[in-house]
Amino acid sequence: MALRIFEQQAIALGRLFTIAANFTDPDAYFLGGGVIEAAPHFREWFLSKVRENTSLRVEQTAVTRFAVVPHLDMAGARGAALAALRSVVGD
Repeated sequence: MALRIFEQQAIALGRLFTIAANFTDPDAYFLGGGVIEAAPHFREWFLSKVRENTSLRVEQTAVTRFAVVPHLDMAGARGAALAALRSVVGD
């Protein structure tokens, strides 16, 4: 039952990332929070479920990365910093 609950969370995150992809077109999606503190095999399972439930266009799939960020509440700040760095330095 616990895995089904976490799977539902992963599905919801995948759908959220799908919505975000349609209006922000990010190159990376970061996961933080309690999943970081879980065993490595669970983290990978959870991340794969999120990926499976994120619908991206072909051109997005080629460049998009998913990552687990170990600094819990810093995931959003890291994403903003990476976006700023890319806009200054370029790809």
